Amino acid sequence: MTLAIKVALAIIKYGSKALNLIKGAVGALWNSFIAAKNAGYMALAKWLFNHASILSAIYKILKHYGLVS
Repeated sequence: MTLAIKVALAIIKYGSKALNLIKGAVGALWNSFIAAKNAGYMALAKWLFNHASILSAIYKILKHYGLVS
């Protein structure tokens, strides 16, 4: 869950910059992802945790672009 929280906080912090980078990784789940994001960082972290395969891809993308350590 720690990774999910770290990623959620980075997405909230960087906003559209992060969203544009990860949109392809989220794919067809985009609407539920955005709903979770709009509900706050803990809802987004829970969504990410529940979609662990996507979490890994999102983390790698954000790390590559220096948005998360």
